[in-house]
Amino acid sequence: MPQQEMIFSDYLRVIVKRKATVVFVTILVAICTYMYASRKEPLYMSTARIKIQRFQTFAQIFDEVMISSGDPLENYVHEIHGSKVLSTASAMLALKEPERPISTFEGMVIAERIPRTDLIDITVHGPNAESAKERCEAVIQAFQKIHEATISANALAEYENIQQSLESAIKELNEDEDNIRKELSNKTTTGFEKDQTELLITKLTDAQLKLHALQDTGNYTAEYPGIASLTQEINNIHEQLQNAQTQNAESETLIRNHEQKKTVLTGMITYLTQRLEEARIAITKKSERVSIVTEPSVGAMVTTAITYLTTVGALLGLMMGILLAFVAENLDASIRTLSEIEEIFQLHILGVIPHFSPHTPDVPIRPEGFWDRIKYSEAAIIWRALWKLITSEKRHANSQTAHKSNTLIVPFSSRSPATEGYRTIRTNLLLAAKNEKIGAILVTSAGPAEGKSTTIANLALAFAQAGKKTLLIGGNMRRPSLYRTFGLPRENGLSEILLGEISWHEAIKDHRDLALGEKADENLATTPGIENISFITCGGRTIQPAEWLAQPVFQTFIRECENEFDVILVDGTPILPVPDSIIMASAIGKVALVYQAGSTQRDSMLRAITLINNTGAQIAGLILNDLKASWGSTPDYYHYRGYYGRPEK
Repeated sequence: MPQQEMIFSDYLRVIVKRKATVVFVTILVAICTYMYASRKEPLYMSTARIKIQRFQTFAQIFDEVMISSGDPLENYVHEIHGSKVLSTASAMLALKEPERPISTFEGMVIAERIPRTDLIDITVHGPNAESAKERCEAVIQAFQKIHEATISANALAEYENIQQSLESAIKELNEDEDNIRKELSNKTTTGFEKDQTELLITKLTDAQLKLHALQDTGNYTAEYPGIASLTQEINNIHEQLQNAQTQNAESETLIRNHEQKKTVLTGMITYLTQRLEEARIAITKKSERVSIVTEPSVGAMVTTAITYLTTVGALLGLMMGILLAFVAENLDASIRTLSEIEEIFQLHILGVIPHFSPHTPDVPIRPEGFWDRIKYSEAAIIWRALWKLITSEKRHANSQTAHKSNTLIVPFSSRSPATEGYRTIRTNLLLAAKNEKIGAILVTSAGPAEGKSTTIANLALAFAQAGKKTLLIGGNMRRPSLYRTFGLPRENGLSEILLGEISWHEAIKDHRDLALGEKADENLATTPGIENISFITCGGRTIQPAEWLAQPVFQTFIRECENEFDVILVDGTPILPVPDSIIMASAIGKVALVYQAGSTQRDSMLRAITLINNTGAQIAGLILNDLKASWGSTPDYYHYRGYYGRPEK
């Protein structure tokens, strides 16, 4: 089934329809918010701003760059939040606030660094204005105390580390010099050793000259003792020279390594000596200082006011209520609009009967004009009713309006919207019959308590007022009510006709019986058109309705009545609980279904329509009964009915 797009009035209709849910959720959330806000302790906030000035040498800046430990100011922000600062601040406040444990104090401090500056904003909360300020001061003092102690301890530790490193470097240099002296003392490469090397070279030269002189004569061989001794001497001198050169190279290597190490250690000693002096100065002079830029302010209340919180809660509840209203509307399986009814059931709506009561005044549902809105407002109607009660006007009023029936409105309120609704149904049925005899119509419903008997009684009176010779038959022999509506005796009715005890002519009752009946004081027998209506009650005999209605006598009875009456309205039982109306529908041939919107589920109504169609009977249409005419949901034609239903001026 195609769904129509909702417009603004549809949304308002849903909200008004589910106003109980919306109001309940709104009030519930508002009450819960108020209780929460009432129990919440007041909270105050104190703010301050501090500045951390740093005095650093070039060496300290270089060390900080080379050995980065993050942004120190960011580290200080986390230190302010730390338990060490907060516990120290709590200890400072112990005398002023002994009942406040540290755990409640820890969640009340907020520190934030202003980007690209050395400023830090500190916010501290407290139970009152003075306490918040005192806590803010305590946090700043605790941070200053811990920060100064940390800086001093770090400076002292750095001095001791540098002093220890300097002593180690000096000791290492001295030990290296002692070692080189000992090693060089064991070598033979001193100033005396150089002369000995030169002497060996001279001896080598002399021996080589002598050897060459003997060899040049050509008179001696290699085995000659003189040549052999010179050769041996030369070899010995070579060996001695090689040993001397090796010793000289080792000594030079030792000396070179010593000089390099000495250079490194000397530079380190010079650097550490400078750092040691700087560290000595840092112990007595602070490298960082925490100063207060903005003093802690007097605590300002930050807890939202109860009224404001309650208002916000009510608005939130209103939104939740509206949301639940739409959820409930979407989950509602009942049918809510006229177009939806016609699309689902594929039946025309003969008319719509608004909700009415015996004392419903003849007023328009939508009054026009300023005076009409005042005259027909709910307050004016209530006031007039109270005034009549006080002045006892009700006892002396016309008995025609004083003793209205609980269900009949057509004879007593000719200008009411409900009466106009019954006239609309009458008109539609006459148009469908092309102004000929309508014949017999079974008026029934899918389930019980849908206003079927009230509808058929008023509809019969509407036909009678139109001059149509009308017969009203009480076909509900299980739980009859029509005879009570008109104050007629139950006996000698339909059950006796079906049993053959009396003829249907003998069972007919008319306006003369109304004048003698139980409700004769209502003057129903003197209302216009009442002479055109006749009645056949349900009867006083207890029979099995389904079995007797299925006999040919019932259909014969209906056909005979159609020959003498223009309109025959048969009050039937509900379709789904019992089979009586299904049997009567097959015999009568025409059915009008009463449907109370929002009461009967669509599946039940569809089942009832299917059962009627299976009998071959024609469904004349639907009668939408007991419509609660509220703002945003009332069909537009009620406006016109109300307009033309006003008293003439």
